[in-house]
Amino acid sequence: MGIDIEDLCFSYKDKKVLRNINLHFEKGKIYGLLGLNGSGKTTLLKLILGLLKEDQGMVSINEKNKLDYKVDEISKYIAYVPQNLSISYDVTVLDFILMGFNPFMKLFEKPSKNHELEALELLNQMQLSHLKENNLSSLSGGELQMVLIARALIQNTEFIIMDEPVSNLDLKNQRHVLDKIKEISKLYKKAIIISLHDPNLIKKYCDYTILLKDGEVISHGKSIEIINQKNLKKIFDMPFEKIQSTDDTYYFLGV
Repeated sequence: MGIDIEDLCFSYKDKKVLRNINLHFEKGKIYGLLGLNGSGKTTLLKLILGLLKEDQGMVSINEKNKLDYKVDEISKYIAYVPQNLSISYDVTVLDFILMGFNPFMKLFEKPSKNHELEALELLNQMQLSHLKENNLSSLSGGELQMVLIARALIQNTEFIIMDEPVSNLDLKNQRHVLDKIKEISKLYKKAIIISLHDPNLIKKYCDYTILLKDGEVISHGKSIEIINQKNLKKIFDMPFEKIQSTDDTYYFLGV
């Protein structure tokens, strides 16, 4: 059981964006997507979510073809943390978290008292209780990212997809958010698929890495084996220097 991708291809008009993608994602693991802008990372995530339809191939969720699900049904299995959030109306953090129950409620049904208690407990666990009455528009980048993750968690799905969740955060908040993501994956046995730009963060936080270049999977496997100078040069077309510290290995662009 998990998410399986078989011979997946996708094009925007005449431009091939993804070619012959074959991957498997299982619960309790974090999978990192690494590649240049335009390599196909976001497109792959949208195909899994059902926001785009593949030209050929198949995405299966728990051994059932994605196309056999309605889009709103997929939300019962996969939660989504977008790279950017645009909301044109005021909404409090608590009300926004409660929206995570929407896939499981009937049309016009309102969250129950039990839903609210569950949301408050989650906010407490994630140390966000002090923000519950704040509007989303008043939050810092790090706070907003944690709230987006909380809403994804309240859906209680088996899989969570995150598109560049730390791209706009400072170094301290990057670590804070990624520490929480790793904790969530292990504690709740969820499969998390996350796109990142930093190979060092991928190696530190992701169990497995998928390298994408020009719409193709160049390599995939355990992060500790995949993140190396040869592979990084291959996908970024630039040399990387390897620096060994007392407790870990880091990679930086060469000069």
